[in-house]
Amino acid sequence: MLSYQQQKKRSRIGSMLVKKGLINPNQLDYAVRLQSETNAPLGQILIDKHFITDSELHAALSQQSFIRVAAMVIAFTLAPFQLSSASPPSSSKPATEQGDTLQLAMAEDMEGIESVYREEQLSDVIKQHSNLDHQLNRLWDRYDELLVNYVSASKKQRLDANMVNYNKLRHEPEFKSLVADLSRFPISEIDSNEQRIAFYLNAYNILAINMVTEHWPLKKISSLGGLFEPVWDKPAGAIDGKSVTLGEIEHEILRKFGEPRVHFAMNCASMSCPNLRTEAYRAGHLDQQLDDQVVTFLKQDYKGSHLKGDTLYVSKIFKWFAADFQPHGGVEEFVRRYKQDIPEGTSIEPTLSYNWNINCHVTGLSRLRAER
Repeated sequence: MLSYQQQKKRSRIGSMLVKKGLINPNQLDYAVRLQSETNAPLGQILIDKHFITDSELHAALSQQSFIRVAAMVIAFTLAPFQLSSASPPSSSKPATEQGDTLQLAMAEDMEGIESVYREEQLSDVIKQHSNLDHQLNRLWDRYDELLVNYVSASKKQRLDANMVNYNKLRHEPEFKSLVADLSRFPISEIDSNEQRIAFYLNAYNILAINMVTEHWPLKKISSLGGLFEPVWDKPAGAIDGKSVTLGEIEHEILRKFGEPRVHFAMNCASMSCPNLRTEAYRAGHLDQQLDDQVVTFLKQDYKGSHLKGDTLYVSKIFKWFAADFQPHGGVEEFVRRYKQDIPEGTSIEPTLSYNWNINCHVTGLSRLRAER
């Protein structure tokens, strides 16, 4: 039989539950010790000792990657259900009742890393992940189509921007449907950081657009808020059934990933904001998309940067969020990394004026109504 230390070392699922904050290290130590003495499944011990509920355990493991789950399926096919060196746990429970409990068995490799799914449960988990991926891809496909139809590159007040046709978009049923589906999507079941970053970037931009369409016409999105409650702190919509603000998505979610490039992927419906990307952010292309957003922004004169004499003036984004760039060498190093044509001896100042006017050509009657 495996020693206690060997079992503890190999308890990857237990370690994952600790990292997620679902159990504490002492509870894991206790459960692993019991497992070494009884040969009982680790997952069942955690449940029986009320350290975690069945539903919490199932949800936590459902969030693991599809590849890992597929590996578990292969292991169940090629390997025995339990360690060959361990005898099945004895129980006085009826077979039908035992069949309803969550079993823990060999699943990931020939050394005996645990799983917490019966074979018949694995197909349900795979279906769940496959279905979520399909929903996510379909959601972004629809968003892509709307961006193609209602967003176009233009210029206003000497600034380049991707302009949104808010007047037409507010009458588009597909956009309303997209916002509704976004509000119901179970993002809490997505475990990949790349997918989560891509999701929340798209969500921020969609909900910013939605705020404008719901109050069209207007000159500035900031006009929807006030001194004591800026627009960023007002409800912008819902995600996974919970009301959110743009400020929450930006500060409480996206910034906490420690990825400063997200600042150039969010579009706050204003002329000086980084361009609204004309395609959805997707996990598989996220790194390239974020790099492209930064490079494009810093190339845009008077918006991302402007060279005057021996000073390169850059967007105030670098001033407002200077702390986010510190772990990556600071603002100057970040700017020079993405804008490599800066003359030698040039200083960098994050003081470029910020234009909050709406990223849309407002004309005629819409202009008159917006000015009221």
